[in-house]
Parts: sequence; structure tokens; C-alpha cells
Amino acid sequence: MKTNSTIKTKMMLIALIGFFMTTNLMAQPWVVGTKVMTFTDASRGNRQIETEVFYPADVAGYQVALGSPADKRFPVLVVGHGTEIGWNNYQYLWDKFVPKGFIVVIPKTEMSNTPDVDAYALDLAYVAAAFEGMRWDNTSFFFKRLNGKTGV
Repeated sequence: MKTNSTIKTKMMLIALIGFFMTTNLMAQPWVVGTKVMTFTDASRGNRQIETEVFYPADVAGYQVALGSPADKRFPVLVVGHGTEIGWNNYQYLWDKFVPKGFIVVIPKTEMSNTPDVDAYALDLAYVAAAFEGMRWDNTSFFFKRLNGKTGV
């Protein structure tokens, strides 16, 4: 039997995906570009947050350019992996959403048998905020390429 919390969580996820999909209904299909980024949260003792990033590209590959046109801006979807489930088990998500114009971000911390879920929640929030900051950082790979819509 499903709990109200589980049902509410699924409903919120469906609503979030629907919200993002409305901005991408007529989007061209892109292929998947990927890169690894490490974020440092100074407020938590310089905690390192290694993160897999999957983004729309015109040519598939590692650290390839973002998809065209150059003025296209993309929403960000930050995905939290499950306990004892590796980040790479979520390929179906980036295979589904990146071609439709989403950037899919998966922090790789807390992948042990005894994860610190509070620390992981803070990692997710930190990475989401970092992507918002990259939107206007002229040294960032994502400078002026994010549309300000981020879902966690």
C-alpha cells in the first residue's frame, strides 16, 4: 500500500516534469554531451561534490560544445540517486530528457550502504544553486545557456 507521502512525491515529480516539458514541446532533438564537474561547498568544510552532467549537444561525446543555436537556453534537472543505486543506473533519464533540451545533473556523493541522506540533500541543493550561479558567470561552460528553471 502506498503512503500519502509516496503519492505526493510522485505527483510533484510528474508536475515538475510537465512544467519543464511545456518549454520544450517543439524542441529539436539533441544528442548527449557529458562532463564531470566537482563543486566545493566551503560552508561544509570544503566538501567535494563530484557530479555527472549530461547536456544537449549537436555531437555526442565528452566535453563537447552545448547544442545549437548558441542563444538556446536550457532548464536543469538535478537528480538524486537512490541509496545503493549507482548514478549510472539513471541513464534512462538522461537518454529521455537531454534530447528534449534538458541538462541532467547527478551528484555522485553518498553512494554507500550507509549514506548520510542529510548531507546528500544539501549536496543536491548546493549543486542546483551552483548551476543557477553559472548562468551569469562568464567563465562558466554554461554562461548564458541556462534558462533559470531548475528542478531537484
